Amino acid sequence: EVALSPCLVEVTNDGWTLDRFVNRHLRWAQMRRRVAPLAYFAEVLLNPLAWIALWSCTLTVSRRGLDLRFVAVSAAAVGLKCAGDALLCRRLSGRFPSLSELVLIPAKDLIIAALWAVGAFRRKIDWRGNVLRIEAGSVLREPAGEARLEAA
Repeated sequence: EVALSPCLVEVTNDGWTLDRFVNRHLRWAQMRRRVAPLAYFAEVLLNPLAWIALWSCTLTVSRRGLDLRFVAVSAAAVGLKCAGDALLCRRLSGRFPSLSELVLIPAKDLIIAALWAVGAFRRKIDWRGNVLRIEAGSVLREPAGEARLEAA
């Protein structure tokens, strides 16, 4: 059974490096894939910016350039996604994101899409200096012959 907490847990990643952020989200992606593979592969349907980027690349290659109508539709879709995230932020935290935070939403979504793709195939994680292999049901095991990484 799944239950949602009525309490909002505020997470602040101040001072985190991009490497730490990426490593954490990649680890979470790999764990989600092992716990619920069908749900994991459906997650990509929830990231419209990944589809817009894929559509952009496909149209650019096939037509040797972008159509202004496509650019307008894509810009509107990105704007709607950012507005939706802003409303969600307001609902959860009581404040709208700043303009600089809004501008970073598309980059964040594309990074998350890339991590989703890597998480679909990768089976090893680096967790606090330990290289571990993810088995079925998200069981973590030390791979045979792997040495412990030096702590940073």
